[in-house]
Amino acid sequence: CYGEYSTSSLAILYASGMTYKKCSDFCSMHKTRYLLLENGGNCRCTNSLPSSSLMANNTSGGCNIACHGNSQEMCGGSWLYFYTTFSISKILF
Repeated sequence: CYGEYSTSSLAILYASGMTYKKCSDFCSMHKTRYLLLENGGNCRCTNSLPSSSLMANNTSGGCNIACHGNSQEMCGGSWLYFYTTFSISKILF
């Protein structure tokens, strides 16, 4: 869980029914390495991670907002981003 910072997002998707899969599919389509989920419904795709100094103090409790499209998944927090990477080998070039 990372605090808010300025990043060069290559693609942004705002969706009321956001899920991890929806964000992952969107970022795969844009051929990026990482996806960011924030505030339950914001998905950003990027090729860089923030520095470890921006990691939120309470990594397990900060990203505690459920995804709008699946309440069993966490999609970041308020002004906090959940970052993850996914297999680039699955992307068709």
